[in-house]
Amino acid sequence: MPAASPALAVFALLFATALASTAQAGTADIVNGNFDTSLLGWDLSGTPSPIWSMLDYQNNPGSGSALLSNAEAQAGARVYPMRQCVSVATAGSHALEADGFLPAGHAGGRLVVSYATRAVANCSGGANSLGGYFLQSNGAWVHGSINFVINPPYTYLEVTLGIEKDDAGGLLSGNLDGVQVIDRERIFAHGFEVTDPS
Repeated sequence: MPAASPALAVFALLFATALASTAQAGTADIVNGNFDTSLLGWDLSGTPSPIWSMLDYQNNPGSGSALLSNAEAQAGARVYPMRQCVSVATAGSHALEADGFLPAGHAGGRLVVSYATRAVANCSGGANSLGGYFLQSNGAWVHGSINFVINPPYTYLEVTLGIEKDDAGGLLSGNLDGVQVIDRERIFAHGFEVTDPS
């Protein structure tokens, strides 16, 4: 078998380097967004408090998810029992993604993923932009995503995970997993084109 050309070897090296740097540059530093063994890294509140669950959105036996519950007495109640303040290193377009699961035949409700961009490291003070989305599930994992823009000095992202139920009384529980922030401008920013050096 003939030896690989120097140009092909350079291409392979640059391709591997691009993939590695893309994986590192593509996300902000959300702590424990995959909930592998616990809920560490997240601020928890409410009654009942969120707990760690063995249910994983990728059916990974070595990981799990966050189980959120809503036991509010009134109809249409929404609670946000999980919060994390994230430092976003780069300005520009980003996406907040997550996967959610509600059991089949649940009484009615949805999981909620929300964000606010803030200028203070503990995510206090006023927000520059706010947004979020619902994850409507009925016995299957569903994926959600929302785009937003980081504009200095609002380089801190408050991520809140919630659950909303339709009916008064009772308990609605659901799982969230795979929470991540994607830097949309740095992924494949330079492509994989390589000039032949020969």
